[in-house]
Amino acid sequence: MGACSARHSLDLEHTVKLVEDLGRRVVAVQADMRDLAALEDAVATALGRLGRIDIVVANAGIGAFGPALEIGEAAWQEMIDINLTGVWKTVRAAVPPMAERPSTASLA
Repeated sequence: MGACSARHSLDLEHTVKLVEDLGRRVVAVQADMRDLAALEDAVATALGRLGRIDIVVANAGIGAFGPALEIGEAAWQEMIDINLTGVWKTVRAAVPPMAERPSTASLA
């Protein structure tokens, strides 16, 4: 089984090649973690190609730099949407099919 994460499509393609060069299977899907439907589609794609998901790592995150009182509302909301809500949506999309299997699963 394999998985990868990258910010840009060229990074993603490179990461896929590195994983495949190790003789591992990999599914690469770009999705916005703020979009639950896109995450559910990514999970369905992974399940369709690999048969199962063993590990979920919801590690995307962004930050706004500078004094807290100078961060605009839109920047603050984007951080919350990605860093908090995006993690919840990732877990919500990926964990149900993991929980259906009688085995150990990992959530990070």
